Amino acid sequence: MEKWNYKGDPFRSKLLEKQIFQKLELKEGTLRWPNLALKTTLSNGMEFETCFDLDPVVLYQESEPDEEKNQQNQIGNLIKTARKQAGLTQDELAKRSGTTKNYISRIENDKSDIELGTLLKIIEIGLGKRMQIKIS
Repeated sequence: MEKWNYKGDPFRSKLLEKQIFQKLELKEGTLRWPNLALKTTLSNGMEFETCFDLDPVVLYQESEPDEEKNQQNQIGNLIKTARKQAGLTQDELAKRSGTTKNYISRIENDKSDIELGTLLKIIEIGLGKRMQIKIS
């Protein structure tokens, strides 16, 4: 929110107050603060009140990726790190797992998709490790 300079906006600056920010709701996929409402009057005199909301798409577009965390979670990087820790070259890992050096290189550089069965062979046969998949 610092990016949007809410401090200079009397209405939006209230979001910087912890007790107001914590009243956040998720309604129909949109982040909404029912305790932060703005009264609007149309040119025809009709008045209505709207709550402050943020579409998750806006938050995503304005966010900055955590490249370090993304790098840690990429399968290619995990394989490369494990291969180096095992003291293996790409060629040695390829021979052990029944694939090619070129394919190992493409996987390590996230330039190729990998089937689960091939991934299992590379990890368990090629690297001598156990593969676990966790979804949380």
